[in-house]
Amino acid sequence: RAVAALPGEVAVAINYADSLCSRGSHDEAVMALGDWPDTSAAASNALGNVLALMRELDRATSAYRHAVDLAGDSSEVVDYLVNLGAVLVEQGDMSEAEEALRKALERRSDARALMLMGDLATEYGDTGRAELAYRAALEDTPEDAAILGRIVNHYVMRRKFDKAERHLPALERTDPKAAAAARARIRDATIETIACASCGLSWDVPKPTPAAPRATLRGEPPDSSPAGSCPSCGSVYCVACRKEHLVDGRFTCPVCGTRLNLNDNRIRWLVYEAVRNQSSLQEPDKHSR
Repeated sequence: RAVAALPGEVAVAINYADSLCSRGSHDEAVMALGDWPDTSAAASNALGNVLALMRELDRATSAYRHAVDLAGDSSEVVDYLVNLGAVLVEQGDMSEAEEALRKALERRSDARALMLMGDLATEYGDTGRAELAYRAALEDTPEDAAILGRIVNHYVMRRKFDKAERHLPALERTDPKAAAAARARIRDATIETIACASCGLSWDVPKPTPAAPRATLRGEPPDSSPAGSCPSCGSVYCVACRKEHLVDGRFTCPVCGTRLNLNDNRIRWLVYEAVRNQSSLQEPDKHSR
């Protein structure tokens, strides 16, 4: 009704196109803009937004470029330059994307432009510059889910897990699924889970596993401790599953019949941790094996 009443108002046409786009009617949104993108920077930018959602990136790029040309030196040109930079990044045209984003940032600080500059630096392998860009973007918009996701993934990629975890509470507030995925990546990178082949009891081992001393253990390991691993099949068993089946006082593999041992540093570390607080450890002398 507004379009019919105000056919000469570009803002009304843009609002109508946005409404159509929000319900997935992209072709109708393009039609709703009519000829306005030819003469209006805002309409040409709106057309670029619709085309980007339609994944018609070449046409979107042309629309954004036209919006930039029509906008000239107006304040709105920053938004159009950032949109142009974003679609160029998607197309892999990094040099032109960087040029558009630099022009935008010369006019004013923009969180999205800074985030995209961080993406470009990541593509170039310049991790230091990427971090600075993401941090600057986050200072401008501290609760932005996209920026938080970028900086968390950046730190995870660089194995700076403590820095990544500092941003996880904020990411959980804005994008719980992304935060959960980041926590899973951190866990996969820092923790290995080993399970008893009989009962499924599991233990978490840090990656990389700290070196465990080849010490003589005094005291009985708890039932929840690994009994050892089988040198033949590699299976690991807990004390509870194998303590009733000792052979000559030693734990054995129920499948291979082979004696379990602690040659695997991960298993040795787990046993060491299990008995450390209830048993004394005696370092072997030079004649010990």
